[in-house]
Amino acid sequence: MRNNPYAPPAIRGLGQQPETARYIDIPRFHRIDVSLAASEFIRDRASEFSDEGDFILRAITVASFTGAFSVQFTDANGYALSNTLINHYTFLGANNSPVPFPVFPEVVFPKSSKISLNILNLTSAPNTVVFLLHGVMRAQALR
Repeated sequence: MRNNPYAPPAIRGLGQQPETARYIDIPRFHRIDVSLAASEFIRDRASEFSDEGDFILRAITVASFTGAFSVQFTDANGYALSNTLINHYTFLGANNSPVPFPVFPEVVFPKSSKISLNILNLTSAPNTVVFLLHGVMRAQALR
């Protein structure tokens, strides 16, 4: 298991293990833009990852939004990362500033796979939400 800098210190991990030394982790962000009509619910909105390497998801940040919403993410195999929709306040810190929401244990998305989300606009006005997925692209190290 690798060290997840977004996880709480007690469960952060022990760092790179010898069996994974043949790979390098390159920090990456994956951006997802979603536009919602008033009170709209979008099911299975997919976003594809790069084909350069596996994406290792470590945290999610709401970069911007124009109104209240709830969201649920699903991994490449169709497994939900939460039991239900998560309210947008979960992704915010003091003064409504965005803070990374840790994903632990980290989730591996094979290259060219997709992350899906279900999102519900909780307002009676249009809403635009931008998610930033924090993680790394895992690539083979040159020998």
